[in-house]
Amino acid sequence: MVAINFATLLSNGAQTIVDADGQTVTVTATFTSGFHINSTGQVQSDNAVDTDADTFTLTFSKPVKDLTFSIGDVNSNNYQGGFNDRLEIQSTLAGTPVVTNLSTGTSGTTAVYEAPFNTNIVENVSVNTAFDQITVTNFDADRQHGWIFLSTGDVDDVVCFTAGTMIETETGCVAVENLSPGDLVMTRDRGTQPIRWIGKKEISSAQLERNHKLRPVCIKAGALANMTPARDLIVSRQHRMLTVSRLSKRMFDENEVLISAIKLTALPDIEIMPVDGPVTYYHLLFDQHEIVYAEGAPSESLHTGPEALKTLPQKALEEIFTLFPELSENTFSRASARPIPPGKRQQNFIRRLEKNKHSFISESPSA
Repeated sequence: MVAINFATLLSNGAQTIVDADGQTVTVTATFTSGFHINSTGQVQSDNAVDTDADTFTLTFSKPVKDLTFSIGDVNSNNYQGGFNDRLEIQSTLAGTPVVTNLSTGTSGTTAVYEAPFNTNIVENVSVNTAFDQITVTNFDADRQHGWIFLSTGDVDDVVCFTAGTMIETETGCVAVENLSPGDLVMTRDRGTQPIRWIGKKEISSAQLERNHKLRPVCIKAGALANMTPARDLIVSRQHRMLTVSRLSKRMFDENEVLISAIKLTALPDIEIMPVDGPVTYYHLLFDQHEIVYAEGAPSESLHTGPEALKTLPQKALEEIFTLFPELSENTFSRASARPIPPGKRQQNFIRRLEKNKHSFISESPSA
């Protein structure tokens, strides 16, 4: 996911983000006057219990999809004579309404949640189809309303392996959840390399239900080449796999490039998984961006480019910056292990690969 930060939006009025395909999008924001950054770093609407509508609007310079964010402290009680939070959320694409989904309340082109008396919830908001503007209003025509809290949101997802994935190491294949920092993993370019950091993130069943774009991609055994992967390989949508082919050389002037797993779903035996339960993702970080072997298939490790780092939680960033202080500098960017073509060129590559019935890996995937 690419993170949007409400404190940045309130302070600067805008934030520029780069999605997984390298597309730059500028998010501009307008807030009614009472919004401020409180002592915890969250964006809070005014401190007053009153009848003035609290509203903010996010406008994107080009259509995006799969936005998720949370609104905290949505409640109703007798404080200061009684108040009642009532959220109304509208999303549009070029002025045409699109559906906004709520974890509690009524989803739709005008999504609404009115807090029952003596309740307090965190409202999870998502827009799964393309849109370019969203407006959130807290206002009750009949009563006073309280205040709400905002921190961060996400557009799209992260690069990682799922639990159970077998990673080739110095001592053989080991399930990713059994690896530890310091373990030596086989890489395509530099032999065995020590893992410097491992991240873990569980996506709940509720999150998967609200946002299908969080569901992993399953690459069936043998889908990339003969016996590659050796078993079904399950990765996040934006996890990149290494292609080794003559077509890559013709299209990109490179024998090897990295392609996002979601783009591979146009090929046979590769699909988005219909997951019922939670999914646990793991991130493997090395001194450099590496090509490692997952179920025998060449695949990337976590890439610590500036935009990729924005997708990680604050605690994970603190751990990574302790190991690699240079990454905390906005001007520092690590090179990718292989070229990463823009999203549309990746799609064209997969389309031509399928049309000509070529394998994704037409040469040996081994180093």
